[in-house]
Amino acid sequence: MESIYEQVMSIFDRMENKLNDILNKNLEKVEDKEKLKEAIEKALDEVRKGRDNCKGKIRELSEKLEKCEISFDEFEREVDECVKSTLEEAKKYLGKDYTGLKTAKATFSRCTNVYKKKVYKKIAEQITCTP
Repeated sequence: MESIYEQVMSIFDRMENKLNDILNKNLEKVEDKEKLKEAIEKALDEVRKGRDNCKGKIRELSEKLEKCEISFDEFEREVDECVKSTLEEAKKYLGKDYTGLKTAKATFSRCTNVYKKKVYKKIAEQITCTP
């Protein structure tokens, strides 16, 4: 079974995969292919920055949760700050003006948020301590 840390970090993997997905599925549909590629690359950079910036904090929170030193709610709230800020930064580059796509921003957000909820649910089921 994946560690709590690995499960949380998989949210960032999911973001990267979804961005690449958006690029691959829409490259032939847009007029300005370079514009789409640049926008997705910038969004991917934001996800990578977010992952790097959050790595230490997420590892620390994961260890605390495994040792029952913090509640799941506190863990989720703290981790979510990192995930949300990364999501918001990446979304800046997904608007129609940047990509030529109307739905890229919404698709990316929805996909990330649905996946995030699954990860949190799975982690909550793993936790055996009571606050």
